[in-house]
Parts: sequence; C-alpha cells; structure tokens
Amino acid sequence: METLNSVQEYLPQNPKLGFVFNPASTDAKRAEQKLGAYQQTESFIPESVYVTKLGGLEANREGLQKLLLDGAGKDDDGNVIPYDAIVNLGGDGMGDMVANFMAGDPALTPALRLTPIVEAGNGGVNDGHLTDFNPGDLDLTKLGGLPLVPRYPIRIETTPPDGETSVRYTSRYASLGFTALAAEGINRPNSRQSWLRRTRLGRKALEVMVVAGALVKSSNFKLTEDGQERPVHELIISNNSRMAGFELFPGDGRQDTLHVLEAKNKLALLLKMGRLLVGRQQWQTRKQLDVIVQATGKGKQATIPSQHNGEEQRLVPGTRLVATKEKTPLWYVATRLLAA
Repeated sequence: METLNSVQEYLPQNPKLGFVFNPASTDAKRAEQKLGAYQQTESFIPESVYVTKLGGLEANREGLQKLLLDGAGKDDDGNVIPYDAIVNLGGDGMGDMVANFMAGDPALTPALRLTPIVEAGNGGVNDGHLTDFNPGDLDLTKLGGLPLVPRYPIRIETTPPDGETSVRYTSRYASLGFTALAAEGINRPNSRQSWLRRTRLGRKALEVMVVAGALVKSSNFKLTEDGQERPVHELIISNNSRMAGFELFPGDGRQDTLHVLEAKNKLALLLKMGRLLVGRQQWQTRKQLDVIVQATGKGKQATIPSQHNGEEQRLVPGTRLVATKEKTPLWYVATRLLAA
C-alpha cells in the first residue's frame, strides 16, 4: 500500500481561524464554551463563525461558501485574507460535511480547497480519530505551530439508472446495508431529541437499542461486479481506524487504497465483527470498487440504505456505485500533540 504524501507543513504561530458551529450537536454546550473563551482573545476575527442549520450540505453550502470566500477580512490592497484553518465545532457527521464541501465545492479555488481543518473533538464517535487527534478538550489558543497532515478522502460516485451521477467525498467511511440503516435510526429526530441523550450512559443505551433494531430489520441486497452477482448484507469502505466507538478499522487516509469489508448475511456479519473484536483481519484492500446495487425486498426494503459524508440516503435498484481514493488531499491540524 502506497502512502500518497508525506510532506509536512505547519500552522503559523498566530493562525487566523474560521469556525463551523453545530448548535444541534450532542456536545454543543461544550463547543460553545470553547468558542466563547476564544472570542475573548485578540485573535478572534468578527464574522468568522458560521452556525449550521438542519438539512445537510446543500442547506449549508451557501453559508460555508461565504465563510471561505469572505475570509478573515481584506488587506490594504483589497485582497481577501484567507483563513489559516477552519475549526469544526461539531460531530463526525458535520466533520464529513465540511470535508465534503472542501473537497468538492465548485466555488472554491484550488488554494481554498487546501485550507486545513481542525477537528475540535466535539461529539461524535469519530472525532479526534481522523488523524489520531486528541478527542478531548482542545485549547483553541494553542493551535499555532502545529503540523498539518494530508488525508485523501474516499470519492463516492452514485449513478441511478435514470439519473445523473452525483459525487460525494468522505474522510471517514461509507457503508451500505445494516450500519447505514442503524445510522438512519440514530439520526431520526425522535432519537436525536430523546431524553436518553442527556447523559453519556443514556446515549449509549439508546444507540444499542437502535442498532439492535436495525440488525433485526436489515435485509440482504445484491452487488454485481464484472458481470458476477453476489448477495451482501453489509458493505463498509473504511478510511480511518474508528467507527461506532471501536478502534478496529485499518483504513488510512494517507494511503491510496480502500479497505473493504463485506458480509453476505447476518450470521457472516456477526462472525466478522466478532473476529474484529479479537484483532483478526477481515478486510480486503482495493484500488477501486465499481458495482451495481440491487435490492431483494419490497416496499421500503426495495431501496438500499447507504451512508457517506455524514448523511444517509436510499439507493434505488440498479444504481452504480464507484469508490476510489481522491488524488488531492485534505489537510488536517495534528492536535493530538496538545494532549502531551
């Protein structure tokens, strides 16, 4: 497996920071405290905070564009001063939304696409693990001088039988089947607003119930690759080590390969997950995945649950899915060094 880029750069000592804040995040209060403390410093730039709204990337695209294109102000010649980094004050879903925006938004110049991202560790099981960053409290005044690391996102192209190709990017993982169905349940309004989420233990209990229900309800689908059809219950494409609270995955955003896990039925899925828990390798490494997705059920089960870039969607039968590694990296600030 090839490591695509080992070049290391650094943030300036007094970086100009832009912020993306999700008020609906589970740990929004902690994020707001971090941001409030930073706003009291001389380094804070007015108009540098974008507050997200419900609706995913498309609902927030205009606001994210304004944040990046307006930058940190203008110099004496009237030129826009770009931010040195964008801080994600949200969970893993918003982290992938920001990554997807940075990798694929047509309004961004090539230089703006390389604006480093800070994962501030607010909510979400993947925070702090995209590049082995510190998932705990982060002092935003101490980011200056930290190294930047490149990570190459997974590029996901989906083409329905009678529609246009859409392109999404994810720095974390993409999946079809059971885990995507579980994500649907976890992110439903009644789950997100449940009183059980008020405590960490209650949140875990709620997630266990939703995941168990998804396992019961999930059904097989079919993949056709190179003319050969096979049954599948779960497909995961990994780009980092962490998912659902476990550090079990081999995905590495520095590499040019995909790490793919398939299970043909529920029993095979449980066996593979059990082997992962005891450190047994269950992954294929591939340069590309190019498949046609077919459903086997009726009604709602006639569509296939999928998730990538922090959002869930249903794929219609006959959709072509192509997964590769993007050739241009996203850059992240290595905040784990602050944990020492």
